[in-house]
Amino acid sequence: MDGVKKLQDENIKKYGWYAHYVYDDKMCPSGINIHTHHVWESFKHKDIQVCLNLNPKLLHNVIVNVIEGIKEGIKYEPGKMYAGLVDGFKLEFIDAIEGNRKVLRLLIPDENGKYEGIYATQLTKLNNADVHPVLLN
Repeated sequence: MDGVKKLQDENIKKYGWYAHYVYDDKMCPSGINIHTHHVWESFKHKDIQVCLNLNPKLLHNVIVNVIEGIKEGIKYEPGKMYAGLVDGFKLEFIDAIEGNRKVLRLLIPDENGKYEGIYATQLTKLNNADVHPVLLN
């Protein structure tokens, strides 16, 4: 675990934030819980969460784009549409709670701009606060 802590500390020092990729979170849609840490401390903005089972490299690039916007002074808010995070798409955020922290969940629509099928799952399980992993087994 010391190696993980060291890597996180290095990322905070270098970038101001780091991300956790949890692929078996039973309290998040599709079991996916990708979320940032230290965004508030570095940039005075809520951390970001993504709960969609898509290519992890793609999702990481989207999160990087969001963080770059935050660094440039954008204050992302729920209910507003944002272009430029992913070519050809307008994305939005909703409020969520991840591990007792208020975060903004980034919603990614399907190719038609809709939240249908697996894309609809992002709108569920908006609060996984006070969840203890042992209780989920």
